[in-house]
Amino acid sequence: MQTPQINVDRNGPVPTIELRVGQAHVGEFATYLWTPTPTLVKAGPTDDVFNIGPSVQNLHGRLFTWNLGIQYQADGSKTYSATAVITQGEGTLYEEHYPDPPGQPMDGDVLIVRGVRFHVA
Repeated sequence: MQTPQINVDRNGPVPTIELRVGQAHVGEFATYLWTPTPTLVKAGPTDDVFNIGPSVQNLHGRLFTWNLGIQYQADGSKTYSATAVITQGEGTLYEEHYPDPPGQPMDGDVLIVRGVRFHVA
C-alpha cells in the first residue's frame, strides 16, 4: 500500500489528529513524525485530539505514522470500529475508518499501523 500524501496549507494552523475507538473497546495509540528516524509525538489512550508537530513548515515532506491498538474484550462487542481524522483548522485533510469494510468480526487484539506524508504548499 502506497503512503498517501496530504496537502497542508503553509499559512494555516498546525494540523491535528483525532484517534477514536468505538463499540466499547479499549484502545491505545502511539504517533511518530519521521526525520528520517521516528520521533514520538504522543502516545496514550484513544479518543484524543492533538497537534501533529511544532510548526506547519516543519512538516513538509515528512512521514507521520500512527499505531492504534484495540484490545479484545471477551464480554464486549465482537465487532470493532475506529477512526483517524487529520484536520487543519476547519478542514479535513485525511479520514480513515477501520475496519474496511465495516462490521468485520474481532477474534483477538487488533493493531492498525498507518501513515501519511505531508506536502506543505
